[in-house]
Amino acid sequence: VARWLAAIISTSAILRLGWSYIQKSRHENRLNGIKGHTIIFGQGAAVQSYLNGHEPTDNGETLVLLSANKTLTESWVQRGGLAVVIEDESVSQHNLTTAGLEKAAHLLLLDINDKHNLQVALLAQSISTTPEIILRQDHPAIRDLIQRNELSPKNTTRRLRIISIEVSRARELFDRVPLEVTPRGLASEVHLAISGQGPFEQAAAVQAALIG
Repeated sequence: VARWLAAIISTSAILRLGWSYIQKSRHENRLNGIKGHTIIFGQGAAVQSYLNGHEPTDNGETLVLLSANKTLTESWVQRGGLAVVIEDESVSQHNLTTAGLEKAAHLLLLDINDKHNLQVALLAQSISTTPEIILRQDHPAIRDLIQRNELSPKNTTRRLRIISIEVSRARELFDRVPLEVTPRGLASEVHLAISGQGPFEQAAAVQAALIG
């Protein structure tokens, strides 16, 4: 009986390995065959929210997830999506090439860490000038510095757009609760109490100053 069980277990293990190899090969073939797609990089609430709001192939455009979060990538693959797992601490040229950077239409950098987004943007621009890069930078000073120094040189076809999740949140907050409007009409003064100095608080302070 023990011999039969051992043989069954060994056969089962071999079949699982074979199936895993086939699935991996299919996934790699799908990655090699796409073009004009969007690569989404990062992890965190913004990336999860973006994936939740889109299908693996959205309006005819394939979405490829590039992330170090294995739970996130596995969930995306289970939905039928394509993903590249970042095994090391930082994104490599191999990761971007595997995700099809040179054939991509867009590179969406939405990681929770501004530094990681900027590093990937610089690396991507050294590899390919094809995709439009949408770069998340929530820190006001760094965002302003990048815009002033033009990360994308004028003599290339590189396209760069900088966005801020925290600025969007601050604008939405003041749309819901207008600072200048009170139950008695327009306010003559506005006092903004900020509890911290994080990216959202800084964005809120800037937006309040622009309103005033």
